[in-house]
Amino acid sequence: MRFSIRFVILSAAIVAILSVFCTAKRYTIEQFERLVKGKTLQQVEDAIGKPKRIVQRHREKRTYWYYVYKVYDPSTKKAVPQAEVEFKEGKAIKVNYE
Repeated sequence: MRFSIRFVILSAAIVAILSVFCTAKRYTIEQFERLVKGKTLQQVEDAIGKPKRIVQRHREKRTYWYYVYKVYDPSTKKAVPQAEVEFKEGKAIKVNYE
C-alpha cells in the first residue's frame, strides 16, 4: 500500500513539472531578438513575459533582464540556458546567450 501511494505522488509531481516546462512558450534566437531589440522594458515584458531576474546598474544607466530556457537554437534544437537582455536608458540594445 505504501509503495503505491508514493508512486502516485511521485508520478503526479513528475507530470506537474513536465507540464510547466512543456507549456512554456519558447522562441528561436531570431524570434526572441525580433521581439526584444529596440523595445522598451514594457514592450519586452508584454511580448516575452516577466524575466527570471533583474539587475540594475545605475551608474551605467543599464538594466539587465535574464530569461531562463525561453530561447532555443533551431539548428541544434537545444534550449539556450539563459538569455540576457541589456537595456540602456529603457530600450533593449543587446541580447547575450549563455
